[in-house]
Amino acid sequence: MLSGARYSAALPCGDLARAKAFYADRLGLVPADEQPDRLFYQGHSGTEFLLFASSGTASGSHDQMRFSVADIEVAVRDLKRRGVRFEEYDFPGFDTATSIA
Repeated sequence: MLSGARYSAALPCGDLARAKAFYADRLGLVPADEQPDRLFYQGHSGTEFLLFASSGTASGSHDQMRFSVADIEVAVRDLKRRGVRFEEYDFPGFDTATSIA
């Protein structure tokens, strides 16, 4: 039923200016549309996500957004170079040197 649907994420955000700077400086993303209460990003093949102003707090106990990339090792190295900090986990198959499971 949903296999042909486009997927997107809408994420609550307490500080849009700070989020905009993070997505630009760390991930190299620029909003396709910007309003006082939201930032809308568009990627390739119909991917998109929305950051919206919210006073709520997400639990942070689960993935909120995922990116599919052609070469994960290159992508992780680039993100680390940009200052993105990756969590480390102690489970089989997780390589703490590369931050890749």
